[in-house]
Formats: sequence, C-alpha cells, structure tokens
Amino acid sequence: PPPPEPIAWMVGTAFWWTKEEAERDAVATGKPIIPFGPMIDTGEVDRLRAALSFYADREHYHFESGNWDTVSGEPLNILWCGEEPDFIEDGSVARAALERKL
Repeated sequence: PPPPEPIAWMVGTAFWWTKEEAERDAVATGKPIIPFGPMIDTGEVDRLRAALSFYADREHYHFESGNWDTVSGEPLNILWCGEEPDFIEDGSVARAALERKL
C-alpha cells in the first residue's frame, strides 16, 4: 500500500499543520520541509511497553532465590537511610509510565 499522507510538516525546529504554512516558512528560512505521517511500524513502541510491563508486573524480582534485593542481575535499587533500606523499586515507576501518570 502507498505510504499515508503527512499529518504535519517540519521546517527547522518549527512544526506546521498545513503544507502551505510550511512552504512559506521554508521559503523564508531556506530550510527544507520534512513531512511527518502517522506511525506505521509500532514495533518499537510494543517492545518498550513489554519492557515496562516486565517491571510493572514485578517480574524483575527473584523472591524464590532468597536474593530479594537482586533485580535481574542489575545493581540494587535501594536507597539507604542510615542502616535501613528506604526504597526498593517495586515497579511503580513503570506502572505510572504505562498508565500515563508520568
């Protein structure tokens, strides 16, 4: 199938919703017009959502191994306050991102 029609145009760092405005800006600035269309391949978005879901669903903890503070072999996600752990990343940041609360 043919590529979708552009939904916006960029000239330099300016975005234009009509091609006519973009053309005027391109003539005035001497910069090229770059068309933007809807996303066709959402594979990258799907991969990022899967990665966030891994953390949001707390699948990164290894509770059964007894190493409750080991997160996927990564450095510990704990902030210490004196002798006590103050915060352990429990997936709340990933959940907030998935729920668009960040």
